[in-house]
Amino acid sequence: RGERALKRKDVQAALAAFEEAVALNPREPEYYCYLAWASYQSETQPEKSRAQVAQKLLKKALTLNPYLERAVIISSIVEGETGDAASARRRLLKVLEMNPHSRLAEAALRKVGS
Repeated sequence: RGERALKRKDVQAALAAFEEAVALNPREPEYYCYLAWASYQSETQPEKSRAQVAQKLLKKALTLNPYLERAVIISSIVEGETGDAASARRRLLKVLEMNPHSRLAEAALRKVGS
């Protein structure tokens, strides 16, 4: 439900769906990734606050699975958009080194690089 809501640009519905998913299964790191992205996309708080919330959720996801590509990519996007584009690019290049076929990392690198 949350992914469909994000595609429809209904961030509030996505937030609710991902919050429910995390509550029902707190050991699933992917749910934290999606909740982080929805939290960052929500415009209910200033960007800096949203970025902090997203990074905290992504840290939790990476604690559960340190090799979770999606968490690293989202973290890099947030980092790049909030001021540290060089560090974000380095992290994305490492992801691409490990997985040269990652379309998500390629797209994030284009986003951070712009």
